[in-house]
Amino acid sequence: MNKQRSINTILIPQAIHSTFESYEKLLSLFNCYFDKNINKILISFRKNTWFDSNLLPVLYAYVIYGNKMYRIESMYDNQLDCPLHKVLIRNGFAKYCFNMEYRPKPNETVVPFNVFNSSDTYGFGSYIDAEIIRYFPKMDNSVKKDLSIFIQELFGNAQIHGGCNKVFTCGQYYYQHHKMDFTIVNLGTTIGENVKSFLIDENRTLPENNISWAVQPENSTKRTNSGGMGLSLMQEFIYHNNGKYQIISGDEFWEINKKVICEKKFKYSFPGTVINIEIDQDDSSYYKYKEDLSTENIF
Repeated sequence: MNKQRSINTILIPQAIHSTFESYEKLLSLFNCYFDKNINKILISFRKNTWFDSNLLPVLYAYVIYGNKMYRIESMYDNQLDCPLHKVLIRNGFAKYCFNMEYRPKPNETVVPFNVFNSSDTYGFGSYIDAEIIRYFPKMDNSVKKDLSIFIQELFGNAQIHGGCNKVFTCGQYYYQHHKMDFTIVNLGTTIGENVKSFLIDENRTLPENNISWAVQPENSTKRTNSGGMGLSLMQEFIYHNNGKYQIISGDEFWEINKKVICEKKFKYSFPGTVINIEIDQDDSSYYKYKEDLSTENIF
């Protein structure tokens, strides 16, 4: 006789920000997606008053993972009185998850939630140029071009290194702080798995933090001579921009925030990779990074 599977409810906390502590909360809450005894999960935003909407791809990735691996059916509490409800409609998340109309506002500040095939590099590039680059009108055109290329490099990692088919994205421009946050999520092979496999094959010593190893410009797990610089190029850009760059993969967390690097371990693992970038619109120091490229590599 088959054991009856249960229903689980996930109550999103009152506030979720792009911080290690909030990622820890999400990984803990969504760990139930690894439970083979659960067949339905209800995700409720009723108690939530703030959710960094650029992190919605993390939530969506768990839904896709649970359905694919354990046939878990996910449902969303989409009550109209939910404080987050209007944002979910404006950025298109409700269209994917509630089957509700996508209704952006004039002068919108959201980068729409989207699901890309990992091979759709043209579609993703057009999305970046249309939805992110427009928020930096004072940025030099050559710098805009590089920023677009660096973000597209991060997207390419999902297929090249992660070996996955889908990539989930979303962003938000915080006009009060003049900052843009953008998140890319995939459910492919983790950075730790790639780094360990590569270094063992090379008979080399394993690092304490695999992400820290992967973001160094001289390191890559790509088995060919071309490519593999996406993580380090973005690190250099964010360093000069005085912004924030976060990578979550497996149980590892790595961040550079206002030029300060932080490495930590989670209690739970994420079944893929999350990359979040925060770009400071007001800081002009990122114009200088090209000068440093021609003189001395700071890393």
